[in-house]
Amino acid sequence: MIRFSVVIPAYNRSVWLVEALESVFAQTVLPFEIIVADDGSTDDTLAVLEKYAGRVKALTQRNAGPAAARNLGINAATGDYIAFLDSDDLWFPHTLALYRDVIERHARPAMIEGTHVEFDTEQGPPKADALRHSSTVLQPAPDYLASPRVTLWPSGTAIRTDVLKAAGGFTPHAFNAEDCDLWMRLGVERGFVHIAQPPVFAYRRHPASAVSSLAKSVKGIMAMIECERRGGYPGGSARKRERLRVLTTHTRPLSVACARRGLLREAWGIYAATFAWNLRLLRLRYLVALPCLVLLGLVGGARETRVL
Repeated sequence: MIRFSVVIPAYNRSVWLVEALESVFAQTVLPFEIIVADDGSTDDTLAVLEKYAGRVKALTQRNAGPAAARNLGINAATGDYIAFLDSDDLWFPHTLALYRDVIERHARPAMIEGTHVEFDTEQGPPKADALRHSSTVLQPAPDYLASPRVTLWPSGTAIRTDVLKAAGGFTPHAFNAEDCDLWMRLGVERGFVHIAQPPVFAYRRHPASAVSSLAKSVKGIMAMIECERRGGYPGGSARKRERLRVLTTHTRPLSVACARRGLLREAWGIYAATFAWNLRLLRLRYLVALPCLVLLGLVGGARETRVL
């Protein structure tokens, strides 16, 4: 029997937190424990959690960001696997049952990760019944670095507890990409399975989403670049190409987004730091296109200055 510890970081989203919790209670396979790590909320989150006393283990800390909140939950978890759910996202009733089936079929892999569907508050999440009746499609790999899957979302991820605690959890900084950094640090742990169908969670689109901040994302990605440079990720020289494939899959779209939004220094900084990596991977189209975008931004800025 697989025991799941569910870890939910929460910060000033009490209404959405209730919806997230109810989606956990609706699981056809119930979790061993549910841990909500409150990151210093100033709304009525604590009052909401009091209503779930006995069903939810509530932990609190001073505001330190989602990585530190997740780590608070990780340290308290006692199940075999830790499954994450952000407080603004939702699981489908089949999520933990699907995780359990995958774990049993694939000899307790280190990581399981599933796809998602998006929704906004006005639209509401899709109906779970239609999703679950689709055929199950799995993409197993020896480990994360060997998988073609690069982008993982915390709300769709379950990690074996011993592996996660041995890695030290998330890097507790106050910017983005702490999850991408963790996946890289777990990159050679044995067993990775991507659930391509059905979706395992619903991602809520809203302006306050952590990934909406480009500046924080740049800081996070630059920290990952530096970690790779100093040999901080596992696998050594034998797995370097795979690590670079994963890293540049994150860096390329971020630098393009920065260039298009006028953050030219940030775009060029990412480009320069990863130039040799992209050349090694023969990402020639990117190597030509990004400087053109930056140049267009510089020319547009100069014209705007002359007009003013």
